Amino acid sequence: MLGNLIIKELYNLLDQLITAQYAKNKLSYLEPLNGRLQVMRYQTRLLFDFGLVSQKRYQYASQLINEIGRELGGWIKSQQGKKGQK
Repeated sequence: MLGNLIIKELYNLLDQLITAQYAKNKLSYLEPLNGRLQVMRYQTRLLFDFGLVSQKRYQYASQLINEIGRELGGWIKSQQGKKGQK
């Protein structure tokens, strides 16, 4: 059940990222995603703690989530810089 919740949240995250790509005010879409990504980090950790995924799968999923976080953070900083230039 928790795994299904994470998958659903990943699809929602993807949906919001694509929506942000075409939005005029990208920050209003991007900034809330940071919190949602943090929740996914904790949910993924719970899967591991409950023994529902192996350590290898947990590490792989964590790496992917962290990479998404780095890219999201960079995109947010870029948009904040553009906002400051106006």
